[in-house]
Amino acid sequence: MGSEGPGLDRTAIMRMLEPEAVIGRDLVMMGEVGSTNDEVKRFGEEGVEEGVVVFEEAQTAGRGRGAAKWVSRAGEGLMRA
Repeated sequence: MGSEGPGLDRTAIMRMLEPEAVIGRDLVMMGEVGSTNDEVKRFGEEGVEEGVVVFEEAQTAGRGRGAAKWVSRAGEGLMRA
């Protein structure tokens, strides 16, 4: 998997992770997404292996609890799922 968004350096991030770790076994770098959780759900439905971590440059339609909305412009935040 492991695509790369415009400002993300997959190789540098992978060097910082423990090689035996389950979380971070694979990294997916994306540009702009609607919802990080929607992307993670889609990967699960496609059979992506446990431990994948998704990074994105910007999130435009994230959702929190209740009616909370999560928006992150490129370079202004760190969203994770």
